[in-house]
Amino acid sequence: MKLIHADATAQGLRTLWCYVYGLWFLIVLADPLAVLSDLPMSTFKPAGLLLRALPDSLEPWLLTGAFLYCLKFATALLLLLAVLNVWMKTTSVLSCFLLTVYQGIVRGFGYVDHAELALLFAAYFLSLFAVADALVQANSGEATNSKVDPDSKVNPNSIPFVAILAFLLFSYVFTGVHRLAHGGLEVFGSDTLKAWIVMDQHMLLQLFFSWNLAEWVLEHPRIMWILEIAFPFQLLVEILAPLCLVSRRFRYLFLLVMVPFHLVSWLFLKILFWENLLLYSLLSEGGLWKARQ
Repeated sequence: MKLIHADATAQGLRTLWCYVYGLWFLIVLADPLAVLSDLPMSTFKPAGLLLRALPDSLEPWLLTGAFLYCLKFATALLLLLAVLNVWMKTTSVLSCFLLTVYQGIVRGFGYVDHAELALLFAAYFLSLFAVADALVQANSGEATNSKVDPDSKVNPNSIPFVAILAFLLFSYVFTGVHRLAHGGLEVFGSDTLKAWIVMDQHMLLQLFFSWNLAEWVLEHPRIMWILEIAFPFQLLVEILAPLCLVSRRFRYLFLLVMVPFHLVSWLFLKILFWENLLLYSLLSEGGLWKARQ
């Protein structure tokens, strides 16, 4: 079995760079970050080690409209410069730092799921690789990713691809194992899945997803039966997700199961991890990531 993206090229890595930082640029640009200044300060609990290390006296300053506007503008500008390859290493490191602040503030209000974490760590990995490449280049006099050594067993261009995919795939493993460890086998033979659907339909994201399928599911037992039959199989694929790194056939199976799973979760649980769906494109070694001949 061959490791995914083992033949990655410098051009493919550059495309990955633009893809990840470009997605973050669009996310930050579209996000109305400044509206957080209207929320009560008492509901804010800084998330992440970086913001928690700040003195308590600085917390109100983080939630001022002026700071949030400046944070959004500076983060978007650095991300754009990174995409355009302007001072690439400097802008990537600084943009990752500001993205960490940005995520720490957003996640400081109530419950925020882990949808953006894989994309955030993708930016981290690319930035770290660029810095490491610069250090090696300074010592050896040539870029590590400009030409792959045919005698080397490791292709440096593949490292960011594998790191990003490994983080994404193992996040599914941890989620599946946690669900199985805490719910046990009872989640398969009980009404747990039905309870999740009913609860989430009435409690989550009504402002953005106004449909209500809970009653429809309860009125059509066959639909619920199909979901309950598919649930154990989907959980097994989640736990085995890292096999995607070495098996092309399992990658096809993973996509065949997990893409519908996310769409069904969107419809019935109102949870859409669209960032993960976009990162699924890395499971293909052609297309965007294939060097042009």
